[in-house]
Amino acid sequence: MAHAETLQEPLKWPISHEDRERAVKALIEAYGGIYEASQAQKKTAFDIISCEDPDLDPKLQSGAFYKDGTQELSFGLSQIHLPAHPDISKEQAEDPDFAIDFLMKNITQGNAKIWTCYRLIKAGKYIPDSG
Repeated sequence: MAHAETLQEPLKWPISHEDRERAVKALIEAYGGIYEASQAQKKTAFDIISCEDPDLDPKLQSGAFYKDGTQELSFGLSQIHLPAHPDISKEQAEDPDFAIDFLMKNITQGNAKIWTCYRLIKAGKYIPDSG
């Protein structure tokens, strides 16, 4: 995966919510530039992230549970579903830089539909609060 060289120094998590939002948007802009994302695709990325976790916590595990009571194995800002991506580790999924790179790459390749939040937004079941 590409690395967003546009960030001056690595982000130190946890940080305040306002700083997390700025950091997430900066990563979206950086990777959006690498993958030549449109403004709409960058907005989609932020909407997906903030729908999954309004607190923008890079260590988040999905709160979804299966019928058998086991918790879904999706992690990080981009809620990468590890069983669907066996080549990605939990540590990678929880890394903000990696997670947003993965998200922007998939969105620009037309794969936003793999995120539940994207499908909820398209179905009108979630209204994003992003600008």
